[in-house]
Amino acid sequence: MVEGHLLNSMSETDTFYFRNASGSQTLNVIDGLEADVVHLSLALDVDKLVQTGFIQPGWEKEAPFNAIVTQSVGA
Repeated sequence: MVEGHLLNSMSETDTFYFRNASGSQTLNVIDGLEADVVHLSLALDVDKLVQTGFIQPGWEKEAPFNAIVTQSVGA
């Protein structure tokens, strides 16, 4: 588990926890785990959060680079 703090745009501190893989994080949020930040690696997991109403459709258009904040390649 990675734990840390992030200074948000309102100069308040958000706490984040990266627990397990992308799919597990998605299910944890859907099941009620509170999270200011999740690190999801699959579009399918993000789509599940849209379908369950946790985030609004089109959310990615509000952030630079369509909300892609990292690039990685699994080998």
